[in-house]
Amino acid sequence: MFRRLVLDYGHGVSTPGKRYSFDGGPEVREYVINRQIAARIMAKLVPAYEVWDALAGRVRIAPPFDLVPDDVSLASRVATANRLPVADTLFLSIHCDAAGMADHGPGEDARGASVWTAPGQTRSDWVAQSVCDALAAAGLRVRKDRSDGDDDCESPFFVLRETRCPAVLVECGFFTNRVDHAILSSECGQELIANAICAGVRVHLQPRAAR
Repeated sequence: MFRRLVLDYGHGVSTPGKRYSFDGGPEVREYVINRQIAARIMAKLVPAYEVWDALAGRVRIAPPFDLVPDDVSLASRVATANRLPVADTLFLSIHCDAAGMADHGPGEDARGASVWTAPGQTRSDWVAQSVCDALAAAGLRVRKDRSDGDDDCESPFFVLRETRCPAVLVECGFFTNRVDHAILSSECGQELIANAICAGVRVHLQPRAAR
């Protein structure tokens, strides 16, 4: 069991790209969706669990959960986790996926959430599998990589590779896909995703009251 969760939410207001519009409609910014979903996760876990804001570099005690809009370096995000006890800290990063190089158009075929860990078998894989299962149980499409016997995908992303504690990154869906976009940009879709992610990580978190 982990005593604390370090919650990271990807990119920032100045990140180039990471945006998409359909047929000349309103532009969708990934950093906005990441923060909306992360705020919902935070609201569901605080104060029952110890939750740290990776960008603000501090523990969050109570609402309002006004998340940092700025671009914060990956090294700074990781440093928040790395200054906490390794054995009982879990790092969770929230992102959205994209396909293609264009920033507008009719939409892309690729869709579905995915859960990522650094290469190899670690404690991160147990958490990732729980999140995969919870997303699927919520009725969301999950992209899986069964090459090593579990459902998580693997990549040496900086925030997964450089954290000393177990770390999981969730791509909540493709904002370049019409179906996923409708889920990601709606309150009920974000609530569905946040509930599923919370269900996946809660089984690995120790509540404050149980300490």
